[in-house]
Amino acid sequence: IVYEVTAFHSDDSAYCAQTDSITLYAYPLEVELIDTTDICLGDDLWLEVFDYADQELTYLWTPNEYIVEGDITDSRIRVQPTEDITYTVIVTNSYGCTEPLRVKINVIDIVSDFNATAEPNEIIKYFGENPQLNASFGPNSEWFGQESQFVFEWLEFPDNQVLDDAFIPDPIAIDMLETTDFVVFYQLNTDYTSCQSTDTVRVTVVSPQCEPPFVFVPNLFSPNGDDMNDKLHVYGDNIEEYEFTIYNRWGQKVYEETQDSPNKGWKGTFKGEPLGPDVYGYTLIAKCIDLDERRFFKGNITLMR
Repeated sequence: IVYEVTAFHSDDSAYCAQTDSITLYAYPLEVELIDTTDICLGDDLWLEVFDYADQELTYLWTPNEYIVEGDITDSRIRVQPTEDITYTVIVTNSYGCTEPLRVKINVIDIVSDFNATAEPNEIIKYFGENPQLNASFGPNSEWFGQESQFVFEWLEFPDNQVLDDAFIPDPIAIDMLETTDFVVFYQLNTDYTSCQSTDTVRVTVVSPQCEPPFVFVPNLFSPNGDDMNDKLHVYGDNIEEYEFTIYNRWGQKVYEETQDSPNKGWKGTFKGEPLGPDVYGYTLIAKCIDLDERRFFKGNITLMR
């Protein structure tokens, strides 16, 4: 740009004018940097200044936190912030002209205070327990109560397909027969980001135990016709086969029962006649589910009238 200046002088005898000029040279910066962006917690991002004037430029980035590649004097840096942050870069050309550029990075955290749980997380095989799985954010998360904004998918290892619905946050595992790791994949379902992560919960399946208190014979009963404790039973949901025998104090067999007996439960009788109050002995040979060997139990039963 050329600027001209003219000086004038006049009086009664003369008129004078003098003109001079000055040329100003402009060297503007033509640089650009994105002004805001969103990233997922754990992701990284390249920040780069674009020079459209092809000048010789220097750079100075601040702050220097979370820079994982590049230097604060480079035109591009790779950052991995764990919190919201604004970076400023001062760009200077060879003529001393400067321009500050800023970029605000919003860090989307869908990992903190997220938990996959199972209730219960340990079950006994064949006992009919169906664990309730749940994937949710805790009260310290900004996504607390906003699970509807996420897409869920559960995977099973091993894959026995026991879940009633693998695409909801709270499926039920039905008829589990072995220990399983349930991995939930979840993704934020919005237009501006696709943040995703996983969590895992294990449900342990244990085989039924063939011993007290899982196999149980009461040591007292009162068959007096009041419909309370009138029959003596063998208890054990995991018993597959059994032989239950009761003897009087002289060793005489007074009752016998197996898993195939039509009318189970001793009523305190022998040959159809009520027996008197006394202490009786019993033996129980039981085969439990998932166990090949038979277990032997013995004890005493008090009959009260």
